[in-house]
Amino acid sequence: MVVDTPPPLDFSESQAKQLVDRATEAVRGAVARVPNAAPTSADASAIAREASDTLNLAIFPSAKKYLEYLRERGEADGPFARWSEAERDAYVRSKTESFAGQEVDLANSEARWRYINGREVPVPTERGGYETARRSIDAVQNPGAAGLTVLEVLVPVPAKTLLKGTQPCRLGIWIGKTRERPSWTTMRIYTYDTPPTAGVMTPPF
Repeated sequence: MVVDTPPPLDFSESQAKQLVDRATEAVRGAVARVPNAAPTSADASAIAREASDTLNLAIFPSAKKYLEYLRERGEADGPFARWSEAERDAYVRSKTESFAGQEVDLANSEARWRYINGREVPVPTERGGYETARRSIDAVQNPGAAGLTVLEVLVPVPAKTLLKGTQPCRLGIWIGKTRERPSWTTMRIYTYDTPPTAGVMTPPF
């Protein structure tokens, strides 16, 4: 366990909605400031909403919301959908211990390109772990063939860790699209800055 008392899974809808609304505006502002060709206004809005929905699941998790999230993104046939309600609750609880209920620093959100039409955009090397969504593994592994375009949204969120208590962290949310799937969707999530030996539960995306 990351913490002595597992985080609750009964955060209020008003809390979650407030986070999504605030995050959407903050992320839209960060996306608009991307150097060297910011996305169009329509793309910026779609990216901001997707990043906010994903952040909402990390901070205010619930098995019901996660199932809806997967279904909306074409992953209704995965193992999570076939589990019992108790199994879903246990899985979501175990994967969200590090970030559930944490305070998000939206004022310092940033955004940067990682891929544009299959071409990787160099960024500084940073330590971090990641998790890749099932639907986007092929695209991330074969960016050129997929025509992958990814904008990474970076949001500071403290992480509760297994061995070193609460540590500074940034969630790097990859919002991407391909030639075959031109709608912006969360493809990968990084956890940056935490010590490699600390032990962080990556959100289940």
